[in-house]
Amino acid sequence: MWTSNQTMNILALDPATKCGYAHNQRRRIQSGTWDFRNGHFDGAGMCFLKLRRRLYDFRDFDLIVYEGVMGHTDAVYAQHKYGGFHATITSFAEEHSIPYHGFPVGEIKKFWTGRGDAGKEQMIHKARLEGFNPADDNEADAIAIWHLGHHCFGML
Repeated sequence: MWTSNQTMNILALDPATKCGYAHNQRRRIQSGTWDFRNGHFDGAGMCFLKLRRRLYDFRDFDLIVYEGVMGHTDAVYAQHKYGGFHATITSFAEEHSIPYHGFPVGEIKKFWTGRGDAGKEQMIHKARLEGFNPADDNEADAIAIWHLGHHCFGML
């Protein structure tokens, strides 16, 4: 497992209904996924409130980095959902004066695997090579985003 002697605390997110996250705590990266699926009686905005509640646990972080999707090839619903997650992350960061940065998908994949078009299994495989055991591609992506954020901003 990777450890760091740096002091910048970074929260990395792969925003989606099944949201991957990674953060450093006590010099170790901790990661996992949050499930933001709505329950039967939940309104459409409940998933964004669930994300916001999770972010409150991280309001003391120095930086939030996330997958910044520049365009969706999926349905309009996916575009709207990502827009809501993006707005939740950025407005939360603004409210708590936390710097934030979104990385394009291809940049994350290229940094992590050497290929900008790497697939889910390649992202998971690389995470395992680095000593992690991600449950799925969302967690593997968040781990990669954390490393890219650390590479770009961690020594500031």
